Amino acid sequence: RQAFWRKVLFELGGDSSDQVIAHGHPLFVHALDLENGFFVAVTNVIYDKTDVITLQVSKKSFAGRDVYLLNPDGNWEKVAPKEEDLGSFVNLVFEMCLNPLESANFIIQ
Repeated sequence: RQAFWRKVLFELGGDSSDQVIAHGHPLFVHALDLENGFFVAVTNVIYDKTDVITLQVSKKSFAGRDVYLLNPDGNWEKVAPKEEDLGSFVNLVFEMCLNPLESANFIIQ
């Protein structure tokens, strides 16, 4: 069902879509357009930790941008997720632990 809804959402948005979808482990995502990119907050909403966060974004909205993670010191740190090419879209794979009810905050700009 999750794969079906991801496909429907991205097909409805087309190549110009700036939506962000997390998949794999049950994660809750908030995304916000910024003037020169977008902000994404990912929260682990279940009582099991995850070791991988995968965000799916349109290739067009990600092209030429960098990814920053808010570190525990409150500073934005440039990170390099693994990129999986999916045609018009790309999976950004972050190998990081997210404990139950914790959040990770990203800026892509």
